[in-house]
Formats: sequence, structure tokens, C-alpha cells
Amino acid sequence: MTWIRNKSAQSLGMRHWMARGSMVVLGLLSGFALIELGLRGFGLGIPLPTIPHPYRGLAYRPGAVFDYSGEGSHQFIRFNRDGFRDIDRSLSKPRGVYRIAILGDSYIEAPQVAVADRVTEQLETQLNQKGVFAPHTVEVLNFGVSTYGTMQELQTLKHEVWRFQPDLIILAFLTGNDFKNNCLDLDPDDPGRPLLNFQNGEFREVFPPSKVSGSLGDAGPLWEWPRLRLKGVWDKFHYVRFMQAKRRAEANHYRTADGPEASGFEAGLDVGIYHPPSVPAWVKAWEVTEELLRRFDRECRTHGTDWLMVVLSNGIQVHPDLEMRERFRRAMGHPSLFYCEERLTEAAHRDGYEILCLAPPLGEIAKRNQVLLHGFENMQPGFGHWNELGHRAAAERIADHLHQQAVKSGSAVPE
Repeated sequence: MTWIRNKSAQSLGMRHWMARGSMVVLGLLSGFALIELGLRGFGLGIPLPTIPHPYRGLAYRPGAVFDYSGEGSHQFIRFNRDGFRDIDRSLSKPRGVYRIAILGDSYIEAPQVAVADRVTEQLETQLNQKGVFAPHTVEVLNFGVSTYGTMQELQTLKHEVWRFQPDLIILAFLTGNDFKNNCLDLDPDDPGRPLLNFQNGEFREVFPPSKVSGSLGDAGPLWEWPRLRLKGVWDKFHYVRFMQAKRRAEANHYRTADGPEASGFEAGLDVGIYHPPSVPAWVKAWEVTEELLRRFDRECRTHGTDWLMVVLSNGIQVHPDLEMRERFRRAMGHPSLFYCEERLTEAAHRDGYEILCLAPPLGEIAKRNQVLLHGFENMQPGFGHWNELGHRAAAERIADHLHQQAVKSGSAVPE
């Protein structure tokens, strides 16, 4: 009987501790849920589900879902089984399909807008409506990844894109920060990306260590949630302070001759793009970038695939307020806001690849229709990433260019 009573007491004690343990776990989960709701209320979504990558430095976790609540509208970002913001694609190209693969950074991934409003989906619709590659049906595959530079896009082409048998490659180049992303001298605080360095008279590819701790945050197991959330809040706090200070410093440095501040500065975009390179870091950035574009061209030629370099726009270049553009141009002390476009076009003609610069025609569209193609109401209208109108205008211009090229080659019927 004593043994039975002891056993019963032990059982009651165990149930008691289990009940208390369950209450503690439930309390912690409830607390985490309340904290999570609070963080999202302040615009701090789930940390990006990134993982280290041997060739690209950082990549998205295949099949992950991301709650985006930053610039633009709130989006639930879904990454496909290959780690890109696109639907799952078969490696084998379906019969009767013409495939276009677009590589780029956050302008192409475009978490700020719904999938249907992105340049890739808009381009696919317009090309099929125009029958540019008829009788083939066009598929446009999106390989955009936020923060990527040209070297990462080249590695994406080599190790990811060719598996999908594309017929045309489009490289989206953002002058505002691709030079910085391509050169460690301009971005010394971000060693976690592959780079092309010029050493001992030759260019050498340099890849990051196998374990990368990206500034976007590595997604881990469920029990890693508290650490990731705190890290995400801390990183965002310092990022916002840094960008505010950077913007104030730039605005204070560049002023027009008659006194008022020149508007048009964008956080994260370097004003060095509007000048010929005058310091060693910018000379190197241009040399590295032009070599990367030559390697991109050779890679496509090796695979017998056509490609098009599309130079994207910055907000001030296409702002509908011409006086604002002019004030900014004077602050830069340069004849135009298109130094990069002019030099990149010269390089393309010299090295023999095709190029399309979007800023001039998009600027005309913005001026004619008095519309903002960049920015959102919850940030800075007119600046930042393309909004829905910007994506649509860019897709129309790319579609027109491809149609004109197809007509010239005799592979499309003029409209």
C-alpha cells in the first residue's frame, strides 16, 4: 500500500509539474506572439530567410515565406523551390515556349509591389500580346535578389539560370548602387559577397567564406526566433539611423550656388555616379564593373544565347518636376544626370553587346504625364524603388525594344 501511495503521489507531482511547465511554455508562446504583433505593427516583419551560398554569398531559403512590411505595400513574399520570388519552373523548357531570364537586384525582385505588378510579369504579358516571339509563348523568369551586384548576378547566371534553358538573358543594372556592390573599396563594410578584384595585373574572382552572416539575417530553426527578431530590430534601428545621418550629410554637402538645398538625394544611392571617376575607389569600381560586363557577355556567347543589358533609372533622373532635376544637376556640377548611361553605352558598343537605358525614356513619360514612377506614400514619393507605374513603364519600354529588334531581324511581324 505504501508503494501504491508513493506511486500515486509521484504521478500527481509529475502531472503538477507538467501542468506548470505547459503554462510556462504557453505563456512564453503568448508573449512571443504579442511581441511579434507589436513588431509588425511598427513595420518590422519576419527576418529575411537567407542562407549562405558558396558562389553568391547569400541566397534565399528555397520554399520560404517572408512577411514584407517596408517600402510600398505589405506583401507575403513566397520563394520558389529554387529560392527566387517566382513560381516553380520546370528545368526542361516546355515545347513552344520562348524563355527570358531576368537577373537583377531589389528592382527586379520587387518586394514593394505585388507579383502581378512587377516588370517581369508585365513584360511577359506585353510580349505575348504583341506576339513578338510568335508562334512561341513567352515565359519571363525572375532571378532578382535584393542587394545583389553584378558579380553575384554573373554567378547566378552560371550556376542557376542555364539549367532552365533560357533563349534570352536580360541583366538589369542599377547605377545607383551596383558600382558600390561591385567594389569593396566603395563598400568596405560588406565582405560577404563574391567580388572581382584586380591584383598583380589581373582580375581574380574572390568568394566569401563558406559561412556567411549576412546583414539581412540568417533564418534558422523555430527556437532561433527570439535571437533573430532582436537582431532584426537592432539592425533596422542602426540602419535607419545610418541612412538618416548619411542623407543629412549629403544634403548639407551639396548646395546650389544660390543657397537652397538641392533635393533629389536618395539613401543608399551614391552621388558619385553622376561624375567621371576622380578618386581611386571609383576608378577601380568602373574598371571592375566593365570587366564584369565583358565576362557576362562572354558567358552568354559561350552558351550561344542573346542577352540585353538594361540600365535602370534613379528617382531624380525621371522625376516629373524638371526644376528639381535641374537643381540637383547643378548641385552635382555636371552637364547631365546621365554620365553612367553615356559611358555604359560606349562600353557596350566597344565590347559588342546590346544595351537599353531606361532613364531617358522614362523621364519623358514622367514629364509628359506628370506621374511619379519611383516611390510610395509610406516612404518618399518620387524616390526609392519603382512603384506600379514605374514597373509598367519599364516593361513597356523593354517590350518595345525587343519588338523593334525582332522586326529588324525578321522574326516578328510589325504592328
